[in-house]
Amino acid sequence: IPVKRRRGDPFSLKKAVELLKNGEVVGIFPQGGIPEPMSSSYYKIKPGVAYLSLKANVPILPICISGTDRIIPRGKAFFRRVFTEIHIRYGEVIYPDKISFPSLEKKREIILEKLKEEMFACESAYSGR
Repeated sequence: IPVKRRRGDPFSLKKAVELLKNGEVVGIFPQGGIPEPMSSSYYKIKPGVAYLSLKANVPILPICISGTDRIIPRGKAFFRRVFTEIHIRYGEVIYPDKISFPSLEKKREIILEKLKEEMFACESAYSGR
């Protein structure tokens, strides 16, 4: 799905909801891009991920991919190391229909907080190895 990253993009969100409602899988970076691990922007989750989950009534599977920065460092065009370990960890699935608050705003806040917790646990497990 093409995304206009510097501003809100209702077309992309609408298309993602349509795909999700049709049983497709949509992968997104909830920070709005690929941030540096453990940077100040790493845990700033954009609300679009919660919007998609609530609007399409689909669960979120948090996935953490660590180690890619050692293959292609930021600002470099070429691979630095070919045989480098990449770690992929899956967090606990977040089910929007199991959050029992009547307010959509409160559900959104809870989803974002749970996602942030999962990302922190995942990154902590990787960096603490």
